[in-house]
Amino acid sequence: MHLLDAWGLTAPSVAANDIGGAIVLRALLLEGARYSDLTLFDCVSGGSWERGLFAQIRRHPRCSPHCRPMPTKPWSPAISATARMPGTARASSTYLRPWLGPEGQAAFYRQYRQLSEADTVDYEPHLAAVDVPVRLLWGREDRILPTPHGEWLRDHIPHESMHWIENAGHLLQEDSPAQLLSSIRG
Repeated sequence: MHLLDAWGLTAPSVAANDIGGAIVLRALLLEGARYSDLTLFDCVSGGSWERGLFAQIRRHPRCSPHCRPMPTKPWSPAISATARMPGTARASSTYLRPWLGPEGQAAFYRQYRQLSEADTVDYEPHLAAVDVPVRLLWGREDRILPTPHGEWLRDHIPHESMHWIENAGHLLQEDSPAQLLSSIRG
C-alpha cells in the first residue's frame, strides 16, 4: 500500500506470482489498496498451501538450516526440479544462483520457514468481496503450487477468469512468457 502511495498510483493493473499473490490480495482486501484489474499466476493465495517441500521444511525446522549443506552438484538439480526451472542453462543458473552454497541453502530454507498459512487466513473470508476483474493463470506442471491451489482460488474469487497453461510450471514468465504477457495485456 505504501509503495502505491509513494508512486502516486491509485488503481494500477497488478500482476503477481508466488508469494506476491498473497501480498497483493492482503493489500486489496485488508489495507485499502485499489486495482483496476488483477492477474494472479501460480501464487500463494489461501487455503491449504503448506504442502510438498514447503511442508517438509516447516515440519522439520531444526534440520533444514543447520544440517550440513548439500554439495552444489545434487542441490542445484533438486531445486531446479522442484520449481520446474526453465530449460536453458543460462535462465536456470540465474534463478538458482541465490540458493547455491551454504549461505544460499540456508536462505532457501529460511524463506520457507518465514511463511505460514496463518499469513493468509485474515483475508480469506473477504475473497468473495473482490470487486475488480481477476485473471487467474496456472501452469499445469506447477510442482510448488499444483493445480488444486489454482482451483481453490478460482472457487473463492468472483469476477475471475481461469486459464490453465499446458506444459508450464511455477514460473510462467519463463515457461510461457507469450501467453503470460498476452493475458496481462488483456
